[in-house]
Amino acid sequence: MLKARKRFAHYLHRCYSDRSTLKHYLNDVDLFVRQVGDKSSESVSIKDVDDYIDSQMEKQLKPATINRRIASLHTFFEYLASEEPDKAWPNPVNRRRHCLKQGQSLPRDASEAEVNTLFGVIDDPRDRAMLGLMVGAGLRVGEVVTLSCDHLEAPPLPRQMARLRVVGKGRKERIAWITPYWYETVSQWLAIRAPAKTNALFLNQHQRLLSVAGVQYRFKRYCKEAGIHLTCHQLRHTFARRLAEQRMPTESIGQLLGHAQLKTTQLYTAGANPDLGDEFLETMNRLETATLVETTPISAIPLAPAQEEVADLQALEQAIARLQTLPDWLQGTLALYLPADEYERLLKTVLEQAASLTPRHVLDRAWFLTLAHTGIRSCELLNLRLHDVDFASKRLIVRGSKNYRDRVVFLTPTLTAALANYLALRPAVEDDHFWIDNDNVLTSARIGYPVHRWGQAAKVAVSPHRLRHTLATQLVNQGMPLPSVGKLLGHRSLNTTQHYARLFEQTVKEQFEAAIAHIEGIAATTWPQARGEPSRTILQKDPEFVEHIIDSV
Repeated sequence: MLKARKRFAHYLHRCYSDRSTLKHYLNDVDLFVRQVGDKSSESVSIKDVDDYIDSQMEKQLKPATINRRIASLHTFFEYLASEEPDKAWPNPVNRRRHCLKQGQSLPRDASEAEVNTLFGVIDDPRDRAMLGLMVGAGLRVGEVVTLSCDHLEAPPLPRQMARLRVVGKGRKERIAWITPYWYETVSQWLAIRAPAKTNALFLNQHQRLLSVAGVQYRFKRYCKEAGIHLTCHQLRHTFARRLAEQRMPTESIGQLLGHAQLKTTQLYTAGANPDLGDEFLETMNRLETATLVETTPISAIPLAPAQEEVADLQALEQAIARLQTLPDWLQGTLALYLPADEYERLLKTVLEQAASLTPRHVLDRAWFLTLAHTGIRSCELLNLRLHDVDFASKRLIVRGSKNYRDRVVFLTPTLTAALANYLALRPAVEDDHFWIDNDNVLTSARIGYPVHRWGQAAKVAVSPHRLRHTLATQLVNQGMPLPSVGKLLGHRSLNTTQHYARLFEQTVKEQFEAAIAHIEGIAATTWPQARGEPSRTILQKDPEFVEHIIDSV
């Protein structure tokens, strides 16, 4: 196995001599070699890979880490098989068998408050310029240390953007653009940069090239001084998130970041969805100003009496006997949303019983409005941390939800004010949980009991999860598309969202009226009435127009 590992190292050195890929691949292979011992590469079996995965899981490593190491092993054995193409040698790593299911995490970008706090403690012109290129131009830390002075081109006119040539991964060059603010920051460093033999843009105290480890050490020291926890790469994620929030096309963002594949850029910008945020806030504004929607079924149009028919009882009994009993889980029920009048009574009761400015009442109002305005699960509510709430971007990051799929929800003005009032009275504790009640972390029992008590006072059968159903139903009846509602709730399938969000019959009727008015010219105010009511005139367009519409369809 050691000889095979040595040959694999030579192969990687030929392919990736100037990249860190060589180090990472060999490190993953060495971990496996140490576990299997003196076995030859030909004798490694699927069972050996199974045992290796089990040992990695016992160390509580993340699925993403284990999958990366398994991918390295797969490449290692594929290389060994390519050395003897005529020999039948199955790869012991089976991706379908050995890959673990992993969640979908949001990019770990820095909030605007964290960025401002960080640069508030950086007083060194060189360090401000280096870190400024990461957050202002999206450069990697390895790209910053390899910059040369001739890579930077001065702007043709003052207050215009400067051009920067960047050598990225795989020696691929790209053009990055520097805003006037960050160009001025770099110029301040160049004005005091001492002459040196090397043409590198950034130098250490010995007038030599900076190392990646050196930059990371300086960055870690600044973060400690600012009281935040960030990495250099998070500044690059912040750059991508800022551009995505301004609706810059993903393809252009990927070109600035130097990504070879568009799906990589999509991972960087997953935390920014301005269209979804605007759509949610507009829907919530309509919901606050809308009148109560009738939720009871519309009375059916009376029909003529049906003619009775005599059933063949023997045939019916035989047909029923052939049917299997349906399991209980197939007996579906309607979504447990609160009707509009019940929700209004509940909300009024909560605001009345938690109206004082005491820490307990301010806390109760804040977490109740968070459940009602975001639709997050109660377990997700309890897992919120201080850095998950971003007031500058008016968003809340939900981490560690079902299937470990992170997502973003948005803050309404009412919820933003409630959270700000709570943070002003939040106890100062070392725990970073967002919800603190009397110096302790908020518990599920502490949520369930007040909701039950408020429901009894309002004469409403309610639970924290019913608020999630209620928000979904309210959004979809105010015109928000079902896929957008599913994104807010964190659903992978629209079928799940359909069980949460129920369209009122009145909503369907109004939407059908609006659609048919464009097709046949029927005005909504002259809608046909039920049998027995006075008939109204139906305004229709001329037959040629209707025939033209039908032909176009």
